Amino acid sequence: MAWTQATINNLKPTDKNYKKQEDNLVVMITPAGSITYYAYIRRNLEYLGTHPELTLRNAKKKKLDMFADMYMGKHEESKMTFEEFVFSNDFQEWSIGHRKTHVARMNSMIATILPKLGKVKLAKINKVDINRYKNARLKEGVKHSTINRELSDISGVLTQAFEMEYINLPIKVQKFPEDRGKERRVLDDWEVKALRDSAHSFEGLNTRQAKQKKHIGLVIDIALWCGLRKGEILKLKREDIDFSKATAKLIETKNGSSRVVGLSPRVVEEMKKLPINIDGRIINCPSVDNFFHFYSQLQRWTGVKKSFHTTRHTFATRCAMKGWSIAEISAQGGWKNFSVLKRYTHLAPEYLAKKLGS
Repeated sequence: MAWTQATINNLKPTDKNYKKQEDNLVVMITPAGSITYYAYIRRNLEYLGTHPELTLRNAKKKKLDMFADMYMGKHEESKMTFEEFVFSNDFQEWSIGHRKTHVARMNSMIATILPKLGKVKLAKINKVDINRYKNARLKEGVKHSTINRELSDISGVLTQAFEMEYINLPIKVQKFPEDRGKERRVLDDWEVKALRDSAHSFEGLNTRQAKQKKHIGLVIDIALWCGLRKGEILKLKREDIDFSKATAKLIETKNGSSRVVGLSPRVVEEMKKLPINIDGRIINCPSVDNFFHFYSQLQRWTGVKKSFHTTRHTFATRCAMKGWSIAEISAQGGWKNFSVLKRYTHLAPEYLAKKLGS
């Protein structure tokens, strides 16, 4: 029920301070019986006045005026630096709750972004600061694609700062344009062999290390031969697998829907060999960060620089070269948009030349 002046007049003190809130208007009542109005703006209580000198109607008007000033950029913005906001409870709680790669993203920002932008006032960051960051990274020999990933992190921080009302206006972070034709994002045959050989090898590892690594080989194979996303693989449970039909049911995938996919004979046989985990998961990997740790080791041991996501590009490309229809590739890989799927298929010029000559 909406507040009226009678509501405020009838508020009674207790032996402790207490408050009531309605639509960002807060009323604080003390044991002495004093009643004070506040506006809840940018996660802070802004003093409006006291009862009865300030009526409820005027308190609401002052609150609306403050919100109008905020949206017009007149309200004082946070004096936090970029770094202070990144480590604030507000941003950390959001990051942990919404980003599965929270630890990896924080480590990346600590190593690359915060040394350059950390001391800049959050409310003062503009396009000049972003361009300086991009130029500094280019001088360090960093590729456009890597800088773009870092710019995504910067954009994420600034977006949250705006949505959490630490700054008045959103800041657009301009990335480098991507040249999708510059490099085929497909694993070459030697890279596939190197990754698989290393992932399935336990030479030189002690019992604990071998136990931690045993799931990596199967993850690589599922990605390469079945086209599943990393998150889909790590969430697979034994109850989702129909071994007789060689299929797997994927629940809550990236595009928001479930789907049933086929499993290659090689993958089915490898799954059967694994012990049953307590939680029922096929892959005994505690977190995405843990998986990235092992994949980065594989990259170091094999010399393969391409990301794990390249396995999906490789899967789509190989299926296209085997004659799979667009509908078949889309159903298996979970691409709803054919234009997106087109970006995942990278047919080699040699393959096209061979098709012309056949």
